Amino acid sequence: MSETSVAADLVAVTLILGLAFFAGWLQKRRRTTAMLAAVSDSTFGRYVARSRTGAWGFAVTIEPPPERFREFNISYQPVSIFNPVDLARLWLGGRRARLQISGIFQDAPTAEVIWVRGQPPARALGVNPGRAPWVYAQLDFARSEYATRGTNVGTLKRVLQDMYARFTPALVWVSVQRDQRPHMRMVAEGRIGVGDVSPLIAAARALGRAAMLE
Repeated sequence: MSETSVAADLVAVTLILGLAFFAGWLQKRRRTTAMLAAVSDSTFGRYVARSRTGAWGFAVTIEPPPERFREFNISYQPVSIFNPVDLARLWLGGRRARLQISGIFQDAPTAEVIWVRGQPPARALGVNPGRAPWVYAQLDFARSEYATRGTNVGTLKRVLQDMYARFTPALVWVSVQRDQRPHMRMVAEGRIGVGDVSPLIAAARALGRAAMLE
């Protein structure tokens, strides 16, 4: 193979990679714009950017926050199969598109819950679960364990079960913990569409109301 042929091949590969990166960047930017518009349409307040918005995604705060919340944050990180780096990560079981909703309550929650897909609650709680004991249970229709503690946890359980039924398999993390900041955290990964944004935000608000019942 001549040096000219090798150089031509290198130029071709470089061009293809460059076009792939650009296509991935453009696709992720468009997805970010669409998801951010869905956030704007799904909240009663306005969003305030916490960092620069672009192909990497967005991180915003909703002002004023929903009822029961002192702070309500939403972040999104898109993934594109056209981006060679994203594609390699997906092949290796790495990061997928992620939507995270988190919040700090006006007061400490009276009911707490922790559920992580594929993990027992004890592992998610780590070495510092707090003083009060957690009560372990399984979801009614799945072999998936979660833990609760506090008063009036029945409503919180029903909200979790409804979230699991509606958002599986995208839903990967749901937690309300008074000793953690943020108090509430909800994470969905994978194929998250524009139509999922409003139901996920509504579920997060329902989770907050259930956690603050007297």
